[in-house]
Amino acid sequence: MKKRKLLSLLLALAMSVTMAAPAWAAQTYRDVPPSHWAYEAVEEMSQQGIFNGVGDGNFAPAKTVSRAEFITVVVRQFFPAFEDDWSAETPRWWEPYADVALASGLLENVWFTTAYDNGAWDGAMMNEPINRYAMAQILYNALALSGAPLPDDAAQEAALQEIQEVREGTDFSWDHEEAVASMYALGYLRGVNPEGRFDGLASMDRASACTVFSRIAADAPGKIALPDIPPQAAAGEAALADGSAFTEDNIRRLICGLREEYPEGRRYTNDDRYYSASVGMVGYGCAGFALACSDAAFGTLPLSGRYEDFDAIRVGDMLRVNHDTHSVIVLEKHENSVVVAEGNYNSSIHWGRSISRQSLESGDFYGQTRWPG
Repeated sequence: MKKRKLLSLLLALAMSVTMAAPAWAAQTYRDVPPSHWAYEAVEEMSQQGIFNGVGDGNFAPAKTVSRAEFITVVVRQFFPAFEDDWSAETPRWWEPYADVALASGLLENVWFTTAYDNGAWDGAMMNEPINRYAMAQILYNALALSGAPLPDDAAQEAALQEIQEVREGTDFSWDHEEAVASMYALGYLRGVNPEGRFDGLASMDRASACTVFSRIAADAPGKIALPDIPPQAAAGEAALADGSAFTEDNIRRLICGLREEYPEGRRYTNDDRYYSASVGMVGYGCAGFALACSDAAFGTLPLSGRYEDFDAIRVGDMLRVNHDTHSVIVLEKHENSVVVAEGNYNSSIHWGRSISRQSLESGDFYGQTRWPG
């Protein structure tokens, strides 16, 4: 009887230990055994799909995290609705994540956004190691976008004082002061050397990055909605100024992106000029504003045609109206009218005026287009 009770007790203990064991009890990567200092964080982040292995059953915990990899894991952590349909074997597998990061504002105040130009990423730059300053800024941006509470001024100042006390002989980037102070105060990015310095120019290995994201996951920050990302032009196809495909919506989006610089009612007269190197023309007043809007959408593309037929009008075309006295750019094309933006309209910028087909045709208009032939 005593043996049975003892056996039952042992069985119950064994079951309780089994039930209490973490989900990562089984080793996933042969180069991250249970004895590894970051074992639990690596297992946790891998099971959540935030980090992946590098193949052949390995995780490469000592490998330096690149800019592309760090952006990828931030997007995975904060954008649950994101679904990457690119093959993991594609050398530039990280590009969809980088596109989301750029469009959402994750890369605000991060200098290597210069790696993006005319719809394409510089792969060599993106595969370089990311430093801790950039990490702090991207994480700060992500938390701010997610609505997570951030340290107040007092907490940030206390963090900066702690960093400054051990700052002798180090290089500190004040461009990222608020981000660094916040991430330090939250405990996500602390000192990495015996002196406790922040070491913002230092890089980070994959094991350490897992611990950072494990801390963030434990705080359960909010999630970020996916931004609208315009479709990119296919390889070999003509592209708009930002690399997006030729659609009326994309052209209108790029032109209307100038509204912050040229708001409704801003004074704009013949004293204002604009030169378009792509078109090879200089314009004053209304003509200059039309050229500026056209370049914002079409970039380096040249003029591809001239016409005098209302039915030929397309969004983004520049129209010369009122018997060759005024220039506008087309935002919308309807069956019997167009909606335009224009400069020097009563000596100012105006968005959204509708001009009828009858008015255009009676004023002997002509149009110029940069749509590919």
